[in-house]
Amino acid sequence: KIFVYFDKNKTGNLTDSEMQEVMAQTKMPREVCAHIWELSNPNGEEIFSKPMFLIAMHLMYKKRKDSTL
Repeated sequence: KIFVYFDKNKTGNLTDSEMQEVMAQTKMPREVCAHIWELSNPNGEEIFSKPMFLIAMHLMYKKRKDSTL
């Protein structure tokens, strides 16, 4: 549901600006978001596919819960 909400253009992908909006709403520190961005998007793509988004969300959840990455 979260992915669909942020997929404003209904393309099945999130643009980098849409993904930045997602990460900003987590209120996690910038450096944490940057690290998660790199881990979930290792090729530096300009779009986030649903699997990449799910990886990023999992890592954010894990970081918030365990404070480990």
